[in-house]
Order: sequence, then C-alpha cells, then structure tokens
Amino acid sequence: MFSQTNMPQSVSTLFSAYASFAGSMMLIRSMANELIPYELRSYLSTAIHYLFTPLSPNITLVIDEHCGMSRNQVYDAAEIYLKTKISPSTERLRIGKTSRQKTFSVAIEKGEVVADVYENIKLKWAYVCTEPQKTY
Repeated sequence: MFSQTNMPQSVSTLFSAYASFAGSMMLIRSMANELIPYELRSYLSTAIHYLFTPLSPNITLVIDEHCGMSRNQVYDAAEIYLKTKISPSTERLRIGKTSRQKTFSVAIEKGEVVADVYENIKLKWAYVCTEPQKTY
C-alpha cells in the first residue's frame, strides 16, 4: 500500500487511509448482499473455504458387502480387483473351492492390508469384517 519513501508522516493520515479502506469494504459488502442471491453467496463462501482449507491426506471408504437386501456390486468389484493385487508380501490368503468350480478361489483374508498405487495415488486396502449386531 505504501512504500518506504512515501510512508505517511502522521498517525491521522494512516487512520484516514484505514477508515477509507474499511468504508469501501463495507459498501462493497452491502452491495453484494443486495445484488447477489443468498444461494450464490453461500456457494462462493463454501468454495473459498475449501480452497484455503488443507485436504486430509487420508480418506476412508467403507464398502459394505450388502446394500440393503441386495449384494453390493462395488464390494464384488473390489474383491475381484484385490485378487489381482495379491503379492508375495501378502501374509494370509483365503482359499476355497465348491463342487461347481473347476479351480480354486483365492482372496485376501480378513484383517489383511494390501498396498496399491493408482494414478500416483497411494492406496491402502484393508479387509475388515464386522458382524452385524443381532436385534431381538
């Protein structure tokens, strides 16, 4: 606002500049409140808030096996995908075979964690199993 060479000489000059700036901001805010709809102001406020709020480096996605009474297709897709991520560092595997199957079924076991990278994003898949609480 002011450079070293043209710094105001008195406190009253500095206060006058501050009062002028504060008055201008109040006028702009009043005009914005009258002209811009509340919904748009709320959206802009939220957008600005998210721009200056750092994102968490961790996010947890929970994929349930069932979605209501039906089987969750996202769960099935994740299970198939994770079968391709089994590596020598995987400590526990779940193996099975039914009479209809010609080959063994191999999947990660409950409690196992699988590291993955997708488009330079590090992912950690954890197979967590919780039993639903029984209601009587």
